[in-house]
Amino acid sequence: MNRKQGIERLKQNICHIGVFRNLCGGFAKIVSHKNFLSLNNHIFQKSVGTIAGIAFCTLSGTSPSVAQISADTNLPDGQTVVTPGTTPGIDFLITGGTKVGNNLFHSFQNFSVPENGSAIFQNDANLTNIINRVTGDLESNINGLIQANGNANFFLINPNGIIFGPNASLNLGGSFIASTASSLRLSNGDEFSAINPTKPLLIISVPLGLQFGNQAKSITNQSQFNNSRTVLNSVGAPGGLVLQPFQTLAFVGGEIKGELGNITVPGGRIELGAVGENSFVGLNQGPQGFTLDYTNVEDFGDIELIRSVNDVSGPGGGNIQLQGQKINLEQSALFAVTFPNGIENGGVVNLYGDEININSSGIQAITLGNLQGADVALEAENISVQAESVVSAETRGSGQGGKLTISANNLEVVKSILGTETQVSGNAGDVLITTQDLNVRDGAQIATNAFEEGASGQLTVKASNSIELIGERGDGSVPSGLFSDNHSSEKSAGVSIETGKLNIRDGARISASTFAGGDGGQVTIQAKDYELIGSSQTGKLSGVFTNVEPGATGQGGNISLTSERLQIYEGAQISASTFSSGNAGRVSISASDSIEIQDLGLDTAFSGLFAQVEAKQDTSTATGKGGDILLDTGKLTLQGKQARISASTNDVGWGGNVTINVDELLVRDGSQIQAATTGMAPSGKLEVTATNKIELSGVDEVPSGLFTSTQGYLAAGSLDVNAKDLSILDGARISASSFGAGVGGSINVNASDTVKLTGTGTSSNTEVRSGLFVEATGTGKAGNIELNTRSLLLDDWGAIIAETASDDGGDISLKIADMIQMRNNSLISATAGANSKGGDGGNINIATNFLIAVPSENSDITANAFEGQGGNIQISARNIFGIEFREKLTSLSDITVSSSFGANGIVEITTPDIDPSQGITELPEQMTDTSNQIARGCGVDRVQIAKGQIRNRFVVIGKGGLPSNPEAILSSNTILEDLEITPILKPQDTAQQALSSTKNPIKVSDSNDSLVEAQSIVLNSQGEVLLTAQVSQRNHNRSWFSSISCYNN
Repeated sequence: MNRKQGIERLKQNICHIGVFRNLCGGFAKIVSHKNFLSLNNHIFQKSVGTIAGIAFCTLSGTSPSVAQISADTNLPDGQTVVTPGTTPGIDFLITGGTKVGNNLFHSFQNFSVPENGSAIFQNDANLTNIINRVTGDLESNINGLIQANGNANFFLINPNGIIFGPNASLNLGGSFIASTASSLRLSNGDEFSAINPTKPLLIISVPLGLQFGNQAKSITNQSQFNNSRTVLNSVGAPGGLVLQPFQTLAFVGGEIKGELGNITVPGGRIELGAVGENSFVGLNQGPQGFTLDYTNVEDFGDIELIRSVNDVSGPGGGNIQLQGQKINLEQSALFAVTFPNGIENGGVVNLYGDEININSSGIQAITLGNLQGADVALEAENISVQAESVVSAETRGSGQGGKLTISANNLEVVKSILGTETQVSGNAGDVLITTQDLNVRDGAQIATNAFEEGASGQLTVKASNSIELIGERGDGSVPSGLFSDNHSSEKSAGVSIETGKLNIRDGARISASTFAGGDGGQVTIQAKDYELIGSSQTGKLSGVFTNVEPGATGQGGNISLTSERLQIYEGAQISASTFSSGNAGRVSISASDSIEIQDLGLDTAFSGLFAQVEAKQDTSTATGKGGDILLDTGKLTLQGKQARISASTNDVGWGGNVTINVDELLVRDGSQIQAATTGMAPSGKLEVTATNKIELSGVDEVPSGLFTSTQGYLAAGSLDVNAKDLSILDGARISASSFGAGVGGSINVNASDTVKLTGTGTSSNTEVRSGLFVEATGTGKAGNIELNTRSLLLDDWGAIIAETASDDGGDISLKIADMIQMRNNSLISATAGANSKGGDGGNINIATNFLIAVPSENSDITANAFEGQGGNIQISARNIFGIEFREKLTSLSDITVSSSFGANGIVEITTPDIDPSQGITELPEQMTDTSNQIARGCGVDRVQIAKGQIRNRFVVIGKGGLPSNPEAILSSNTILEDLEITPILKPQDTAQQALSSTKNPIKVSDSNDSLVEAQSIVLNSQGEVLLTAQVSQRNHNRSWFSSISCYNN
C-alpha cells in the first residue's frame, strides 16, 4: 500500500474526526459536518503520513552492533543452540534452552538480527513464555524478524540496550516484552539475571517483574516494516512491530525512543516504561497479555517519540500506557480505535510523567460501532500541547465515547485541541481537567462537541490558581477557549469551571451555545476574580456564551457565575442571547465585592451582560424569548457608551427581565442597563435594589441610565428602583418611555432618604435633561411614574416627565415625606399632545410637607394639553413656596393644566388641618433656669439704669421670627412660615377660580382691621424695630440681621 492509499484509508477508518474539525482545514470554524477535512490532512501529511513514504534509514545517534546471535552456556539444564538458517550469516535457528513447566529459558552471549535477517525459535507450541537474556556486553540490534511458534509470550532482556531498526518485525503468537533490566524476577523469588549469569535454580514459576541494576540503558524503535507478513496500522502507515490481537508489546528501559518507529497491536496493549536505576517494574498477566506496575519505581527516565505511531486499534479493548519522567511526542500518534462490530469496549490511553510535551501530534481514542470507546488520561507536573496537536476521545457510532482526563500542575494548550465528541448517535464522554494553572491560547480549544443525534459530555475544569484563555489562531479562523457547543438534537451537558482567577481576552471564549435542535448546556463558573477583556483583531468577542445561534430550535443554556470580582472591558461579553426560535438562557452572577463593566474609549463592540433577542442575519427572525439577568454584588459600575447590561428584544421574541441587587450602583458616561424593546415584542422588567446608593450620571452620545423603553408596537416594561439614595445627574435618566406606537412602561422608585435629579448632558448637539421619563414621543401613550422618598431635589433642568406627542399623558405620583425642591428650570410634566396633537393631560399627585421653588427660576409643574383636556394636579402639602397656579406657562415657576383647544384641567391644593393637641408633651414641674437663656446685648450706661431711663423688657407675641434659642441668629436663608390659609378647591371649582383666589393684593391694615402676618422688618429713626404689614420699599435686598458690635464690655 503506497502513501496515497494509506492516506485514503485514514480518511475511511478514523478521519472526519469531529473534534478535530476546528483544527483541520486551517482550523475552519465549525458550521456543518461537510465543511472540514480530516485529521490526516492536518497532522499526518506533515508527520505520520510521511512515514508511509519515507526511505528506511538508521537515524544518527544509533550504533549498529555486530549482527549475530550467539549462545552462552549458563543454563542449568539444556543449553541454547544457535544454528544457521536459510541464509547463513543473517538467518538463525534457535533451539534447546531450559524448559521448566510451560516456560522456556534461553541465554545468549549476543543477540542481534541483521537487516533482512531472522531469528527463528523452534519451540513447542504449547509453551506459555519464552524468556531470553543477553549476558554479553553488546546491545541488541534487531533489524530483521523475530519469530516463535505457538502463542508463547516472548521476553528479551539485555541490560546493554536494545535497538529495533527500520526493518525490525515480529511474528509471535503472544506478547512481546523487551527490557534493559538486569534480571527477570520470578514468582518463587529467584531471578533470571543477565548480569550475574550463574546457573540459576529454575523451577516452575511465572514472571513476576523486571529488576534493574546500577544502570538502565535505552530502547530505541525505528521499525516501519511492512510486507506480506505484517499489516498497515490504522493510519495507513507501516505497522512496524506488529503483534496478534489482544496481546501486549512492552518496552521497559532507562529511556524509550521512537525514531520513525511504529508499533501495532490490534485491540491489545502497548506499554512504554522509562525507569531509573535499581527500579523494579511488576508484571501482571491478564487477558491482554501483561500490565506493568510502577508502584515501586522511584525514578523515571524519558520517553521520546518522533514521527512514530503506536496503534492498538481493533475490535476493542486496546490500551496504551506511557510511563516516564519526561514524555515527548513530536509529530507522532497514539491510536485506540474500536472498530465496528467489535467484541470488547475500548480500553484506555494513559500518559504518566513529570513532564508531557505533545507537539504536532495526535492522541485519539475513537469508537466506530456500538461499543464504548477508550478513555484518554494524561497526568504530569507540566503538560504542554502545541503546534496543531489533538488529544481526543470520540464516538463515530452508537457507542458511548470515552472520557478525557488531564491532571497537571500546569497545563498549556497552544494552537491545538483537547476534547471529546460525538458525530452520530452515541454520547460523547466527559472532559475533566485538574490543574493549578491552565493556559489556552492562539486558537487552542478544549471541547466537548456534539453532532447529529448524540449528546455532548460535561466539560469540567478545576484550576486552583488560574485559567487564561487568550486570542485566536493567527488567521483569525478559530478562537481559543473552552467549548461545549451543541450541533445535535440532544441536550448539551455544559461547562463547569472552578478557579482562583479567570482571564479571557483578545477574542477567546467559553461557549455552550446551541446550533441545532438540542438544548445548549449550562456554564457554571466559580472564581475569585474574573477578567474578560477585549476582542480579537478580526472582531471575535471575548467572553462567556450560551447563545441560541441562527437556525437553532433548542433552548439556550444558563450562565451561572460566582466570584468576588468581575471585570468586563473593551468589548468582552457574557451572553445568553437568542438569535433564533429557541428561548435564551439565564445569566446569574453573584460577586461579593464588585462588578465592573467599562468601555475604555476604544470604540470596540459593546461590553457587558446580555440575554437579548436579536436577528443576526437579515433573512432570519428571532422568535425565542429573551433570557433573564440576575445580579447580586457589592458594587456594580458601568462606565462608557459601549458598556451595557441588556435583556432587550430587537425582534419578535419577548424580552427578558433584569434583576439587580447591590450595595451601590454607578452608571456613567453613556452606559446603560436595559430591558427594552425595539422590535415587535414587549420588553421585560427591570428591577434594581441598592442598600446604599444608585448614581446615574453623564452622556456620551447616549444618556446613561436604566431603560425599559419601547420603539415598537408593544409596551415598555416596568422599571422598579429601590435604594437609600438615588442621584440622576448630568443628562442621565431612568426611562420606560415609548418612541413608537407602544405604551410607555411604569417607573416605581422607592428611596428611603433622597432623590436628586439634576444637570444636563449633550447628545447629538442637543441638551438632554436628567430625570425620570415615561414619555411617548411617537404615537403611543405615556407610562406612569410613582416616586416615594424622604426628600426630592430637581435642579438645573432636572425632570420627571410623563409627556406624550399625540396621546394621553401619563400619571405621576410623588409621595415625599419631607420636602420637594424645584430649582433652575426643573420640570414635572404630564403634558399631552406635544406635537400639536390630541390626548388629555395626565394626572399629577403630590403629597409632601413642603413644596419649594424659586419664582424666577422657571421651574414648572404641568399637565397641559393641546387638543385634549388639561390634566389634573393634586397637591397636598403643609406649605408651598415660590411656585403657584397660573393659567398658562410663564417665565416664572408655574403650576398649569391648560389646553390650547380643549378644556382646562383641575388643580387642587390641599393644606391638611393640624391637630393642636397632636404631639403635646407634658412639661416637668421644675422649669429650666431661664437666667442664662437670654442673650446679652450691648452694654448700657449704669447711670441710665439707675435713673430709670431704660427698662429691660422681653415681649413675645406669636412665634414668627423667633429663633429656637435667643443665642441663635436667623440667617437670610431661613424660611418664614406662611400662615395664610390656602383655599381648597372643590371638584366643581374651575382653574380660573383657583387663580382668582390669589389675585387680590393684601392691604395694610388700620387699627380696626384684623391682625395679619408681618411682611417686613423696619428700623425707625428712634432705633426701634417695627413689624409692618407691607414690604418696605428700601433696603429689601439687604440682610435681615447685621452682625452685632459690642462696646464697653
